[in-house]
Amino acid sequence: MSKEQKTFTGISDPENCRKLNEPVAIEHAEKALNEFFEEFYALRNKHGIANAYCIAQVNVLTADGSEGEVIASMHAGNELVRESLAAWALGKEQSLRQQRIAKLLADSPAVRTPQSRK
Repeated sequence: MSKEQKTFTGISDPENCRKLNEPVAIEHAEKALNEFFEEFYALRNKHGIANAYCIAQVNVLTADGSEGEVIASMHAGNELVRESLAAWALGKEQSLRQQRIAKLLADSPAVRTPQSRK
């Protein structure tokens, strides 16, 4: 196995993302999250993944008609690595954000590199 960390960058699907961002009733969100986490646990076992951490967010409509969000997480595996998995994910996301910012700055004609004085 390679020592290099492998990164799955996700699937870009703006149309599906817009659809999934439509708020749903809280009861629907809770049911969906419970079922999702049950399937997540089953997939972890099916594929022999020792430790897995999942975070999910659903937009909801509250009883008074306002919009909000429900965020939930689930860890499956050794409880001693739960926090380190979450910390690794946070660090990885921060690193990717910094890389995107650096690329935007490098590609921007508005950003000039100081020239040395002679």
